[in-house]
Amino acid sequence: MTKSKKIILSIFGVFALVLTAACTAVDTDADEVGLHYEGGSYSAKKFKECYDPSTHDRVGPGDKIYLYPVGQRTFSFTGKPGSESGPIQVKTKTVGINNTVAGYVTFTLNTDCKTIRKFHETVGKKYGAYGEDSGAFSGGQLPEGWVKFLYDYIQV
Repeated sequence: MTKSKKIILSIFGVFALVLTAACTAVDTDADEVGLHYEGGSYSAKKFKECYDPSTHDRVGPGDKIYLYPVGQRTFSFTGKPGSESGPIQVKTKTVGINNTVAGYVTFTLNTDCKTIRKFHETVGKKYGAYGEDSGAFSGGQLPEGWVKFLYDYIQV
């Protein structure tokens, strides 16, 4: 092989490596869905598709994947260690007396593609309530925006 062919092959190899490294990985956990928005250097920032749980794929450079939880979730307002909030103050309508109420709210986010996209674009982006790394909703530390969203919507 000639020296010029080796140089061309080396340049091609480096170029291919850079293109592969520039791609974004889609890696949804078993309890997450993903929303794919294009937004690379040569494309408009727009919704492209939804990803089901347990998906691994690659998307273009500059594209973003936003993750949301699948399955039952709980918002605790007990004030116990690990709860999202302390007990909630409620005022009776007739007498105007303040009461303190502790408890849980259990819910399931509708992850149908059309519905979760609307949720993301109207609420999720506003609060930063999405995960960006696989496993964001699997125990441990939840995304800060998710907790703020729950606090604002449930503890009004």
